[in-house]
Amino acid sequence: MYDDTTAHSGSPAVTTTEPGGPAAGLSRRSRRWVDEEIARLDPETDYERIVHLIAEYKLNDFVMNLNYATGFMANTVPPGGSDAIAGTGKADSKPQTRYLDTVKFFWQWFFDGPSHPDVQASLKRLNRLHAHLYDKFPQSFRDNDEWLFTVANLACGADRMRDLVGAPRQPRNVQIAWHHFWRDITAQMTGPNGQVHSYPDSYEGLLELAEDYERRQYEYTPTGRQVCEAMIRQFNERFLPRPLHRVGRTLVLSFASPAVRKRHGMEDPNPVGRWIFHRIFQVIFFAQDHFLPDPKTPTSEVLQSPKYQAWRKDVVQQERAAKAA
Repeated sequence: MYDDTTAHSGSPAVTTTEPGGPAAGLSRRSRRWVDEEIARLDPETDYERIVHLIAEYKLNDFVMNLNYATGFMANTVPPGGSDAIAGTGKADSKPQTRYLDTVKFFWQWFFDGPSHPDVQASLKRLNRLHAHLYDKFPQSFRDNDEWLFTVANLACGADRMRDLVGAPRQPRNVQIAWHHFWRDITAQMTGPNGQVHSYPDSYEGLLELAEDYERRQYEYTPTGRQVCEAMIRQFNERFLPRPLHRVGRTLVLSFASPAVRKRHGMEDPNPVGRWIFHRIFQVIFFAQDHFLPDPKTPTSEVLQSPKYQAWRKDVVQQERAAKAA
């Protein structure tokens, strides 16, 4: 899936009737009530609620941005994908706006779930946005497996990151919840050949699809490298001062698979830096899984805060003015 949307303001609203607090029967004084609730939920029927809790209390803008950077580096393994992203120019001319526009879809889907009317409307809008690119980039979007690979990478991204750093994978019920969540999202996606089809029937099938797809042989294309550089630059400019951009580059490359780096002609990260970042994330995952208290402020409130909204407005205006200059 490629998103080169036009800029739009605001953050996704949370319309759930449970805005993030503990469910009935769970102590509000529990330091880890989120894991307690996730453990008691049935992933066959409560998968939207499980994903909602993960988004509110286990994801944040930094993690989402890192996954955005590495995810699009992977999604552009086939030449058509990178041609479309590079061809629209938004990743280079409005990198922060493009990031915000892309993750606005994801946050809304995660917070509200694929059965919510607003999410269904956003998927229809995304289908229309993609349809505008079909004729301009005829090699993009045509391969059904390409759509499935993108979805599989999103569904299994957390476990693939955990595998890289040597951390245990997510609990089984969380894996099932992610599988079912993206199944329902994929069922509402359409490409130039109609409905996206052949969604794997298990979480293991998604993992296998993602890993197999990355191993396929594609010819090198300069636009693949161009997209990778744009993703790294966006991440660095969002979080780090210029003297630390080399560190940020090492971080992003440390979480791109070797197959993706090789496909795009990207260098391997500094081995010492990669080891450090992998150990840091290994510790973070261990702490999050076992003893770290749940955040008191849900992600949706952070995204709607005056500070975040002011940054969002400022960066969109700056990029719009820079392009017009």
